[in-house]
Amino acid sequence: MQTKHLKWLLVIPVVVLLLSVVLGPLIFSLAISFTKWPKIPIHPIVFAGLYNYVKLAVDSVLINAIWVTIKFIAIAVPLEFFLGLILALALLNINRFRGVICSYLLIPTMLAPVAVGVIWLLLFSVYYGPINYVLARLLSIKPILWTASVKWSLPTIVVADVWQWTPFMMIILLAGLVALPRDIYEAASVDGASSWQVFKHITLPLLKPIILAALIIRTVDALKVFDLPIVMTQGGPGASTETLSLYIYRVAFKFWNLSYAAAISFLFLIMVIAIVTAYLRSMMRS
Repeated sequence: MQTKHLKWLLVIPVVVLLLSVVLGPLIFSLAISFTKWPKIPIHPIVFAGLYNYVKLAVDSVLINAIWVTIKFIAIAVPLEFFLGLILALALLNINRFRGVICSYLLIPTMLAPVAVGVIWLLLFSVYYGPINYVLARLLSIKPILWTASVKWSLPTIVVADVWQWTPFMMIILLAGLVALPRDIYEAASVDGASSWQVFKHITLPLLKPIILAALIIRTVDALKVFDLPIVMTQGGPGASTETLSLYIYRVAFKFWNLSYAAAISFLFLIMVIAIVTAYLRSMMRS
């Protein structure tokens, strides 16, 4: 009897610790989202009701930040998926040195996003970057203001993100491809199926749960992109690369409007839940 209750006694402290770490800040941030948090500590906290949430609907800068985040995800995540799938299919047919090749390809994923941002900021440098140098030497193109142009600033961040996270997609998809049953492919080969037919009717359907899992992880992570924009463009020029995470940071720690930042964060949470739910429903239907 004592042994039966002992396992619960050992688990309860960990559960309480996790709940306090997760639920504590969540409840606190929800509470302050209904207040006007004072910028000066000696001033009282004023209950504001739904003021901060009503303000969300008329905040044009917030709407722009959401739009920038959506554009970033819509471009970066599909690129990372397709490039990762191509690399995974190429590595699937390599038996020797596959592990060594994967190790080298995964190096960008192991780097800190801030370091990646600095690397690509130097590569896209207007006068000293190798990209502009090559374009000028080979194509006689004038230096492009990559990170200081409204047209090119977001694509430069996408390039840096794709370079870092394509190997992540690759390794997940490669693990799924390796785990697929071989007997189905042998039967398809006997029936005379072409490579495209095998890929379309066998590989993709069997790989769909792995694809959805990879897309969920990468999409949720891309929603939180912060390091690359703040290092490479600082959200500019103007607000052309100001993502939702960067806007929350600016509202909270630059303007010290913690209550409004908390309200935006809960809007952010609702967006994440909606996206993950859509992915999971797609997976359940399949």
